Amino acid sequence: MSAKAIREYDGKLLLAHWLLRTPIPAISISATESKFVQPATRLAHINIDTTFLSTDKTVFAQHVQSLLDILEQIHPWVLTTKLVAKPDQLIKRRGKSGLLLLDADWSQVRTWIIERAGEEVA
Repeated sequence: MSAKAIREYDGKLLLAHWLLRTPIPAISISATESKFVQPATRLAHINIDTTFLSTDKTVFAQHVQSLLDILEQIHPWVLTTKLVAKPDQLIKRRGKSGLLLLDADWSQVRTWIIERAGEEVA
């Protein structure tokens, strides 16, 4: 059997879509008796165009700022929810490399993304 690496964002979307759509195994509790309510899936993805890095740093910074502004408008829940920020680039050991921000508000996430956007991961 072969395996193909997929981004975490896509994997979470797949799980959110199929988790409650799969058949329930034969157990004593039926689907109608279950009190489980699936929470809304909240995922936001920023696709930063790194070709702007070859032009000017200020142009790239403006590009990142505009993407974050658009994200606020598309996903207003980021303004009121505790967030996790991490690059989705198939990088292992993100926590040890300082590429993981946990339990942060939107202003912290914005700052964290702006500081790390376009930087090379060692």
